[in-house]
Amino acid sequence: MAHTRSGADWILFDTGGVGFPAHLGQLSHHLLSRGFDTASIAKVIFTHGHPDHIWGTMLADDALRFPNAAY
Repeated sequence: MAHTRSGADWILFDTGGVGFPAHLGQLSHHLLSRGFDTASIAKVIFTHGHPDHIWGTMLADDALRFPNAAY
């Protein structure tokens, strides 16, 4: 996971993955532990479509993990 700020916007590169290996799927936890609210991410940029880069986009209930972001 990488993030940067552009003006007032937080930009996230890739959303992480879930499921394999076990350490994946911790993106929200890591962001929150560092003081980030997932709703504060304004833009998400995908570097490529591998599962470990895009599978963190959705929550278990099919809602967007970063609900205010442009993708």
